[in-house]
Amino acid sequence: MKTSINFRLASAVAAIALLIAGSSSFAQNRATQSADIGAKIVAGISLEKTRDLNFGSIVRSAAGGSVVINATSGALTFNGVTQGQTHNQATAAFSATGEPSYLYTITLPQTATLTQAGAGANRPTMTATSFTYSDGAGTLDNSGHQNFNVGATLNVGANQATGSYTGSFDVTVQYQ
Repeated sequence: MKTSINFRLASAVAAIALLIAGSSSFAQNRATQSADIGAKIVAGISLEKTRDLNFGSIVRSAAGGSVVINATSGALTFNGVTQGQTHNQATAAFSATGEPSYLYTITLPQTATLTQAGAGANRPTMTATSFTYSDGAGTLDNSGHQNFNVGATLNVGANQATGSYTGSFDVTVQYQ
């Protein structure tokens, strides 16, 4: 009987050992979970000039002066010089296009040089400075567009040589 109890005890211990060993073979030693992945491609920003900057005609003076064209209103302010007879002044106008409701920055030049038209070296020049853009610029509307204007200050030298002057300047827009 002692043998049968030992046998039963040994059988029970063996059964428990198999259960423990068997259950550990089903234990989780690794897990996997999936995640979604996505991206959104947005429209690039672009800029189109729709009108050039023009200070109109200016009567020179012995002391020189400046003309300011307001970017928002288009109004001219004359300091030391006066307006000539032709009034074709205009702010520069631009149209930005891109992703609806996106914010963007506008970079304007520090200065631009206007050179008297004609041939030859050493032609007279003037500088435009203090470039500004119109109020509200910097956010594309719900359809991805915005128009804005650019104004500046034209610095006219003392006894500036008469004639037509031209130059150019760059405007850059970039998403924030």
